Amino acid sequence: MKKAVLKLELHDEKAKKKAMKTVSGHSGVDSGSIDMKDKKLTVKGGIDPVHIVAKLRKLCHTEIVTFFFTVLAWALLVVEKYPPRKYEN
Repeated sequence: MKKAVLKLELHDEKAKKKAMKTVSGHSGVDSGSIDMKDKKLTVKGGIDPVHIVAKLRKLCHTEIVTFFFTVLAWALLVVEKYPPRKYEN
């Protein structure tokens, strides 16, 4: 699972709804929430934050604040890259 926090320049509820619709339409997005006080969008799931930012920049100014993998996602990437060896006796 990946988590991205994006800073958005949202001015009203209409822009907020458009941003949520844009984000929720992407495959791999599990959840998303907007904090209007800090103007930050938090997205969780199997996402590519660069692709999401590219789509959101059509609506408003957007920048990536943080992006990180959870431990489980990191472990899955390591197992895919270095599969366990099978030993024969």
